[in-house]
Amino acid sequence: MTPAARVATAIEILADILAAVDSDGASADVILKTAFRARRYAGSKDRAAITDLVYGVLRRRAYLTWLLGDDHVTARALMLAALANDGASVAALFAGDGYGASPLSDDEQALLQRLRATHAPPPLCAQLEIPPWLLPHLQRRFGDRLPEEAMALNQRAPLDIRVNVKRITLQDAQRQLMAAGIAAALLKHSPLGLRAASGAKVTATALYRDGLIDIQDEAAQIASLLATPEHGGLVVDLCAGAGGKSLTMSAACDAPLTIKAFDIDARRLDELSARAERAEAANITATLLPESGEARAALLAPYIGKADVVVVDAPCSGSGTWRRNPELRWRLTPERLAALTGLQARLIREGAGLVKPGGRLIYMTCSLLRQEDEDIVKGFLQENPSFAKCAYRSLSMRLKLTPDTRAMDDHDLLLTPAHHACDGFYLSALTALIAPSS
Repeated sequence: MTPAARVATAIEILADILAAVDSDGASADVILKTAFRARRYAGSKDRAAITDLVYGVLRRRAYLTWLLGDDHVTARALMLAALANDGASVAALFAGDGYGASPLSDDEQALLQRLRATHAPPPLCAQLEIPPWLLPHLQRRFGDRLPEEAMALNQRAPLDIRVNVKRITLQDAQRQLMAAGIAAALLKHSPLGLRAASGAKVTATALYRDGLIDIQDEAAQIASLLATPEHGGLVVDLCAGAGGKSLTMSAACDAPLTIKAFDIDARRLDELSARAERAEAANITATLLPESGEARAALLAPYIGKADVVVVDAPCSGSGTWRRNPELRWRLTPERLAALTGLQARLIREGAGLVKPGGRLIYMTCSLLRQEDEDIVKGFLQENPSFAKCAYRSLSMRLKLTPDTRAMDDHDLLLTPAHHACDGFYLSALTALIAPSS
């Protein structure tokens, strides 16, 4: 494909992503994969270039929108602004020849001249790529450190790998990846992990196909290791999704461990089951839960007061994952955030009922917003004095190095991209107190 054809294709895909953001449709990565399947003629270099063009706009949407001076800009206008801002030869990319984008209109030519003019400094929201309504929420979290954290959240994330150490050593996995052309360094905190460059073709390796490695950010690895019970027992993973944390706990625990993984999404549970089979993690059982009602209560009833550990990895804004999902910041609305915090409060209460006396409730999110993190735990503890906080450092015996925390309470763990070089992630460990004997 010519550079102009790549730009034209990127504009088409970007338009689909912007429409999906507005309608709560498919994610950007899913739309890209679908688009490339429909364009078999696009080679690997073409796909990489188009992906960079699309994500280059998504990561700068607020700034480019400010440059354009219009909140309802098109994908074509955003791409034009991005290319002009990068100093590209825009006219050659919009010449209309071959499969390239149509030539610039007179209005677009005038816009291009305006884009090249000197501008006043953009407002803070445009500088930091944060929707205006979200700015005070992130200022509440980070204060003066927000510019540093926002910049880190807008960088491209590396690709972290979790090694199934029950079946292969970290060093052997590292050597085999190198033989496949993938350089991977040891992670700082997780003893199970390696870090490769973003875009590394890990899923094409025999290691991945055989269940010896999987993809998981270091933040999720750390959280899973903190949640793993030291002496085994019963773990209930209440919002298991595709099973990354269940798989990590299975690989990390040498003692007998039973993991009951629940979720409301059948597709993600199917993925969990396939991953567990590849990893030979026979101690994980996946069960589909209804969203609510008596059928849900009946499926959870056998575990009431029985679990050594209950993990509530609650659905959240995903604000800690903006490095890999930059469009998520534009999907979130005040109404959506309110609905999420209500769901989180219900899930932590539900999970608490499954914990046995002396057991632990582990609440976690991939959110950086205090409303979804400390505020949820504080509200729960106010209503449930039979639980008390447990310092996350006391659970870190499986880590190579215990990370420090950016949370408001030192008992809790908050990881951030700027400070820990991983996804933003929050974890709070709560112990079910044993009632004194009468």
